[in-house]
Amino acid sequence: IQRVLRDCTLEMKIHDSISNRLAEAKLTHLEEYTIDSLGSEIGQNFHLINLDLVARGTNGSEIQSRTSNMCLQIGSEAFLKNHLLPLSKKLAEQTLQLLSAQNCPKGKFDVILAPDQMYMQIHETVGHPLEMDRILGDERNFAGSSFVKVSDFGHLQYGSEKMNITFEPGRFSEVASYSYDDSHLKAEKVHLIKNGLLTRGLGGLESFERSQISPVASFRSSSWNRAPIDRMANINLEGGTLTLEKMIAQVERGVIMHSNKSWSIDDYRRKFQFGCEYAQRIENGQLTEVLKNPNYRGVTVPFWNSLKGLTQNSTIESYGSPYCGKGEPSQVIRVGHASPYALFKNIEIFGGG
Repeated sequence: IQRVLRDCTLEMKIHDSISNRLAEAKLTHLEEYTIDSLGSEIGQNFHLINLDLVARGTNGSEIQSRTSNMCLQIGSEAFLKNHLLPLSKKLAEQTLQLLSAQNCPKGKFDVILAPDQMYMQIHETVGHPLEMDRILGDERNFAGSSFVKVSDFGHLQYGSEKMNITFEPGRFSEVASYSYDDSHLKAEKVHLIKNGLLTRGLGGLESFERSQISPVASFRSSSWNRAPIDRMANINLEGGTLTLEKMIAQVERGVIMHSNKSWSIDDYRRKFQFGCEYAQRIENGQLTEVLKNPNYRGVTVPFWNSLKGLTQNSTIESYGSPYCGKGEPSQVIRVGHASPYALFKNIEIFGGG
């Protein structure tokens, strides 16, 4: 593994402007056993890999980076050279492009978000707002509340009819896959949002007793000394019918954005702003110039209702994080999100310094 990581950094050394190169991996083997007073005993094993690649470039006062993160439950196939070495070189090449690129324009444009940005969009504007303990007021002091109300389930048109969000804790290789939550509720795939309509929340058995919203196996703790609370697991956006080429072809004036760089969202998970690492302008259905410092902003429900297209399931990519924080006392836990490319219409975008 060390040799592969070293070779990744060597692949990034394509120009003197690449000032910093990083390839690092964290491998975790986790065994969990839970026993309750009713006589249940459940054991689960997890093999987790978190792999980061970073190419950072400088040109005078200009600093730009391209990164890639793999956070999955997989084995040694994560370190295949025929995947990681070309990816490492591509990141360095794109970093050089950014050093000489124009800033992202300001205005209303159609925006295509790549899966490595969609995972953060899903996390912040779908996952956290649907956690039932937030909706019921438990997290208001620390992690924030939610604009969603109990009365919204079955009534709120959260997004366009193309929006289908699933809670899928059994998805192969995704980092937050498991068989049972910490209340011993069996983990099953369910729709949280179906054809844009909000149907279920991320609430376990305790929240069900308070809200009467059907529970999902989302009652999780980060360790033995923390109480289980309502948490995300794998929250995924299902694919559509388009190829990426056809999606780009239907955009007359737009931008495609890749890889999250920054984020900001209010305590009710309503108003948000995201920055990405890398973008390209789309003009009359064609990709044109590279753009640096791309940012976009919006309001959760109107934004998701502007969803006009999704690429096919074959384009879905899985991302995640082991560091989602919540709770008092604080606890961090792993979460995963899978998504295709997504097209949103008439979104406010802007550049940055």
